[in-house]
Amino acid sequence: MQPEQPAEPPAEPPAAAALAVRIRQLRQEHGLSQRKVAKALHLASHSSVADLESGRRTPSAELTAAYETLFGLPEGELETARRQHLRERVDPAPPPPSPPPAPRIPSRFLWGTGGFALGSIVTAVTMLALTATTPTPPSTSTPTPTPTPMVWFGAATVHPFPTASAQQRVDGADPARTLCTKTATVDLARADVFLEHRLLGALVLRYSGECDAAWARFEPNGSLINDPARSILIRLEAVRVADSTAARDEDEFVRDNHYSGMVLVRNDCAMARGAVVIDARQSEVAETPCLRPNS
Repeated sequence: MQPEQPAEPPAEPPAAAALAVRIRQLRQEHGLSQRKVAKALHLASHSSVADLESGRRTPSAELTAAYETLFGLPEGELETARRQHLRERVDPAPPPPSPPPAPRIPSRFLWGTGGFALGSIVTAVTMLALTATTPTPPSTSTPTPTPTPMVWFGAATVHPFPTASAQQRVDGADPARTLCTKTATVDLARADVFLEHRLLGALVLRYSGECDAAWARFEPNGSLINDPARSILIRLEAVRVADSTAARDEDEFVRDNHYSGMVLVRNDCAMARGAVVIDARQSEVAETPCLRPNS
């Protein structure tokens, strides 16, 4: 009797599935509907929550931080799972190994004991002929394209997008985490974002008088929200030109509005710049004029 083989441990789910399950569990544990979560996170509709919980969408860093705050999680708990998912998309798991070749039947069983040498020679010649005439099949693997580099503003000081839950009203802060988006805000300027002749949405320079800060916002249109592309990146920056300071963000598209960090205006002008990358093809870099409030 063959000894019983130990059962293999179940494979861990992909990071995308684990993140989606965790987000759904949190909502259910707190007894909230998808509509209530969408309202609390300022999403367009409850379908956005459904897409996140099914794994069809990946939350942005901003949205992940909002989930952590809403459900009282330690800072970075969901962000770790999100970044692991993004790494898996860039570097997918290798394909399973090929099955071992079928055992070779000795020539003597094909040709008889007396014809062992003749059978071996004929078999070798046949294998050489097949090797020489059979073309090598083309590779079916598609290399992951490299996204077009973004031509950012040549800023002397750059602030990456922060993910902390509580933030001060300073250069580079998340306008949502400082509650600046909750105050009276205005559009200082707008610019269309095009990929060749296709309109993808609008780049907006937003301003809060209470915070005296400006930031870039991207508003996608319907064609981009429903685009089936494998990868869509949103690249945004707000710039205070007077002292060459920029607040930047590059993140996976979440089928909703995206924001950059903010820059304090300080009686100077500010501008917004941004682009969209669809499967490594970048749009034109949209740019608003550099404006002061009430100018």
